[in-house]
Amino acid sequence: MSDGLTPGQRWIQEQQAAHEVRHQEHMARHEAAVAQNQAFVAQQMGASTGASSAQATAVGTPIFGERSTPNPAKWQQSTDEVVGIVRATRGSTVFANAEVQGNQTKPSPNGEYGGEGDDAVLRFDEDEMRGWIAGCQKLADDMEDLAAQARRELVMTNPKIGEDHIPSARELADKFVAKAEGGGGIEYTNTAVGLLEAHRDHALGMKAMLEQTLAAYVSQEEQNQAAIETIEVD
Repeated sequence: MSDGLTPGQRWIQEQQAAHEVRHQEHMARHEAAVAQNQAFVAQQMGASTGASSAQATAVGTPIFGERSTPNPAKWQQSTDEVVGIVRATRGSTVFANAEVQGNQTKPSPNGEYGGEGDDAVLRFDEDEMRGWIAGCQKLADDMEDLAAQARRELVMTNPKIGEDHIPSARELADKFVAKAEGGGGIEYTNTAVGLLEAHRDHALGMKAMLEQTLAAYVSQEEQNQAAIETIEVD
């Protein structure tokens, strides 16, 4: 049974549905990973502080490597901003004049109708699509920033005699590195940095798909306009 959609409209619906499913899966994994990393950081920082106090020298000479102090509140703020961008993008309407559902359309908020069945009209909002594209780029940039933040806050730099001669200190430092960038049996894709970079790549993939869709619509509009201009009216 025909659903009243053109092949192009049907393809767009299928792509949107598939990306929505992938987006939900990525967001669920991301939120779970952020919560897990925050708990791990809080736990390990407590252990690290205790070890540093016990092993400090009488004159206060640092014997442990340097690592930025993690800020869970900042992580949560960054995560909330990213989630807000995604939700705002999902709430946008690229097809402003008619929302196709099955074999019919329903009126959009501005009161215009697209018709029903084979008469359905799907008008494309180029500016809205460009807004989606910009949103995807912003999301990718935010994921890149969060990945860089993970490296700064979870990876130890400048190891000193403490890590070289105290097994527990070395083990703790290695755990931070493994959770951040992999190693110790942890795959890169399951690390904080790896997961954030996967989100960045997914956002860039969505951006590329939207750019391809935009280019196709613009090209079709140009072809339609050129065809209209060739029509001779008596």
